[in-house]
Amino acid sequence: MEQEDAILALAALAQSTRLETFRLLVRHSPDGLPAGEIARALAIPHNTMSTHLNILSRVGLLSSERRSRVIVYRADVPRLRELMPALAAEGLTAERLALLAERVTRAEIAIYDVLNEALMRLAPRPWPEEGPVTVDAVAFGDLSEEIQLRMLDRLIGWTGNEGPVELGKLEVLCAALEEPLIDALMAPKPGPFRRTLAGAMVTLSGTKLTVERAPPRRTGVKKRRSARKSYSPSPARKT
Repeated sequence: MEQEDAILALAALAQSTRLETFRLLVRHSPDGLPAGEIARALAIPHNTMSTHLNILSRVGLLSSERRSRVIVYRADVPRLRELMPALAAEGLTAERLALLAERVTRAEIAIYDVLNEALMRLAPRPWPEEGPVTVDAVAFGDLSEEIQLRMLDRLIGWTGNEGPVELGKLEVLCAALEEPLIDALMAPKPGPFRRTLAGAMVTLSGTKLTVERAPPRRTGVKKRRSARKSYSPSPARKT
């Protein structure tokens, strides 16, 4: 495990709810628990729990599996075993790790407060379970990249139905939004920008950025429209 990966994993565990979540899932290894049961066991609101599960999943401490209509999470215990030796090999002692965790926690709390303030201003609750949740694109474009990323993560996690949002894909989405957001500031284009991620659909149309549940994916084979006429035997030729 690289040092940067180890520090990210440590930062995720530095928050008390995420640490308790990981401990709970370790106790229920290897079967894991559905997201709803985790939220009930820790008395955490479902949407807040979803955010914590997404963070732990992105740093590789949890894995998830969809079973029918629920998502089951499992602790990645082997990755945890890799964590401490990798950090120790880099000279990060227990004292230094504790100091780092404290600093990371303070930074996370500050970012969390800024994110919540931005959400209250741009997308006040309550939100429909499947959306749509609409925010002003101009105001969204004025946010820092980190807050944009986390706000989309929160909204996609709320409206989507395909499990945790992968950080890499979320970053790609934010990068793809950059130019359309500039257009929204200068001269909105008539055609909408639309992407789907983790079961949610993100649409930028004019100066409105909307996140909602993506339409169900089409399954099965489409019926082909055949231009051929139904077969009928040709009349036998007289010889």
